[in-house]
Amino acid sequence: MSILVLNRYSNNTAPYFEWLKHLNEPIVMLCDEVRKGLVDEHYDHLEFFTNWRRNGNVEKRAIELHTKYKFKTLIAFSESDIIRAAKLREVLNINGQDSKSAEAFRNKVTMKTYLKDTNIKVPRFCKVNHPNDLIEFCSENNFPVVYKPIDGAGSQNTYVLKSWDNVNEALEDTAFESFEVEEFIDGEMYHIDGVWHRDKMLFVSASKYLNGCLAFHEEQYLGSYILNDKNPINKKLIEATQVVLESLPSKFTFPFHCEIFITPSNQLYFCEIASRAGGARVVQTNEKLFNYNAYSARKFFVFLIFLKEFSSFL
Repeated sequence: MSILVLNRYSNNTAPYFEWLKHLNEPIVMLCDEVRKGLVDEHYDHLEFFTNWRRNGNVEKRAIELHTKYKFKTLIAFSESDIIRAAKLREVLNINGQDSKSAEAFRNKVTMKTYLKDTNIKVPRFCKVNHPNDLIEFCSENNFPVVYKPIDGAGSQNTYVLKSWDNVNEALEDTAFESFEVEEFIDGEMYHIDGVWHRDKMLFVSASKYLNGCLAFHEEQYLGSYILNDKNPINKKLIEATQVVLESLPSKFTFPFHCEIFITPSNQLYFCEIASRAGGARVVQTNEKLFNYNAYSARKFFVFLIFLKEFSSFL
């Protein structure tokens, strides 16, 4: 039995061979070619692929190599690989996050739909299948509104439409298959990061962004700081994130990154959540303060838990 890793990181960020060597099991890595030279030869099998996100040969090679290696675990950290990994688990009969769960954590329309019957406030939203969907939403809701991919990451291609002129600009590209529009929430943004195991948090921290996630559009930095445990907002954010995680298909082990707004009237609004660790040095910040790394959490027995149960650690 072996471990399959779908990888888009360098050794400095994700030295899988160090984290997993105590298991004495073969490790097969399929890797994005942009990391060539940054991933060394510690693996039993290593291949690089161009055009990583759209290259179906990644799946093809995983299926071919499964014949030889009989993978029992599939690890994928990158947001762009969550659905790919889930579908491969189903094809290869590997336990862990399945397609239903992956879709819930990747598709912003799907995840908000799961939360509509909870006590978590969700912005008004609409899947944009046709130009008229965007026009109608903007007609029925006050500007500004937020226009973004349903499966985006890192706020890429996310825009605040403040007027009909902005809508006209958005309508210049009518490839709306994977976009949504939603109510703009005027509030401060927080992120909650941790490791979830079936129905509970094994680790969690809450942080406040110093500026919004869209700051890079104005060539500004993106930063945050971790809240003190005694801060009353800290408890509210963690409790809300618990509700979010319980509401989604989450009966496996994984790191999570959740974003929540708090309005001037102290109302909490859900933004989005991902079944992977936060980027922008979130993992390293938590490790510095708490000596806990969500990537290499075997120090706290998480890797032992998920490998024993053949769960995923995405």
